[in-house]
Amino acid sequence: MKGDNFSILNGSGSIEMSDIERIEVILGPGSTLYGSGAFVGVVNILSKQHKHGVSIQSHASSVGEKDIFASYAAKQGQTHISLSAGVHDSKGEDLDLNFTGTPPDGANSSQLTAHNLNQIEARRIALKLDNNQFSLRAQYSDSKLIWPNARFDVDYGDKRNFYAIDHTSLQGIYKQALSSDLNGDLRVYYNDSNGEWSGVYNGTADIEHYGGKYYGAEYRLSYLPSDVLSIISGLEYTNSFDAHSVELSTHFTNSSLFSMLQYQMFPDLALHVGARLERYSYTSETELLPQASAVYQTTENTQIKFHYSRGFLAPSVWAQQVADTIGTAELNSEINDSYEISLSQKFEHWQHTTTLFHSVHSQEIQTSGSGALATDFSRNSIYDKTAKGLDWYSQIFTGNATRFKLGLSWTESQEHNASTDASQTLAGVSERMLYSQIRHEFADRSTLSIHGKYVQAPQGYDQLHSWSRWDISWLKAIKQDLTLRLKVGNVFDQNIVSYDSPSDVPDHARYVSLALHGQF
Repeated sequence: MKGDNFSILNGSGSIEMSDIERIEVILGPGSTLYGSGAFVGVVNILSKQHKHGVSIQSHASSVGEKDIFASYAAKQGQTHISLSAGVHDSKGEDLDLNFTGTPPDGANSSQLTAHNLNQIEARRIALKLDNNQFSLRAQYSDSKLIWPNARFDVDYGDKRNFYAIDHTSLQGIYKQALSSDLNGDLRVYYNDSNGEWSGVYNGTADIEHYGGKYYGAEYRLSYLPSDVLSIISGLEYTNSFDAHSVELSTHFTNSSLFSMLQYQMFPDLALHVGARLERYSYTSETELLPQASAVYQTTENTQIKFHYSRGFLAPSVWAQQVADTIGTAELNSEINDSYEISLSQKFEHWQHTTTLFHSVHSQEIQTSGSGALATDFSRNSIYDKTAKGLDWYSQIFTGNATRFKLGLSWTESQEHNASTDASQTLAGVSERMLYSQIRHEFADRSTLSIHGKYVQAPQGYDQLHSWSRWDISWLKAIKQDLTLRLKVGNVFDQNIVSYDSPSDVPDHARYVSLALHGQF
């Protein structure tokens, strides 16, 4: 997306960037404690504990995006209460597309224009209650992504293409100290999502509905008998109902047991061993997901980590819809085995981390029957997808005012079909990227940041070339409770080809944005 203040829009509802305190990236396996999909890491988004009083933040940019976020926070006894709301609107982009070869299907010329591409509308309101023992969060959001109906010079009349979703979520957490070395945490949650896709195929309008509701609870016990040993165990149950995808509506449950042991075997060696047992009611499989880690502190400044984790992705409701359409006899989970080794060193003015990783993703597809396609067929295919790569990250401190970050990412991924013994590079997954940041804090309470990124042309997409991008931002504390931020994005107006056939499509043109944040 163009700007740096968009909401995070996904099936879990929207989260205002202005409402985020920090984002933690927990590298390494996490499927035991965080669920079957967290076999390579966890992204933990922590919302702000708003300061008491009123906070208002507004933002606008030269590319037609604008938003406002407001919150009110107070304390009643030992309970913190906050109410926040946000609105975001973006008119999207106007792109001129130049094709050197054959234009896309339906195009009338090689010089095409798309107006208001990726127009966004989003609204959100949230309530949070928090004290030392109990916390509650309730949120409602609705968002819409709109794109032009007259794409590629094809006139579809007054019909609009969009994807809209509204989302309601509730979560409560109750913490209890059962004894001096035993704690219990109960988490209950409810989510309700409804999405509607409206599109046009060959001049004919079509509407598809997606969404569902689910509620669940997790209870975990944390046992810390000594400074070198801790055990975390628990169970979780989720009931999903009215889960629908296009014409399919279904109901299913998910149950899991988990346990994790963390043991400081020696002063320089720690072991983490755990497993999660998980089952979805609509499959015949119960998956055992082991994970193991070893952390070796070779010196005061150097640490080596070894990780292994197994995870799985159960068939989605969309996969069930496809299976129902073509008459698939059996749905199978996708199994993932992940291996990782990392080296970290930290000194007074310099630190770096180098990580090597390898993962294997296996999926068996068994298809038979004569579903809605009205043809009889039978197919049994086994796919293995492998990904390997290197991540390197370094940070240099020059005093307390300046820091320099540099990173390198290299990933290569392939898919192998065991049934046909054919292999191919996964398009868009294999990539090489270099990124950097310089950040300096001045004596007048202002901060200058320069971000740079270079991405080599991804394998599998011949029409995509290498590209680079630079952003510059300046943050100034005008008063104690008033902050101004000015940003120039895509300073050198670099282009990226991002469509099937064009030779020159801009990523996002150079833009300027201004944000103001006040606390009262």
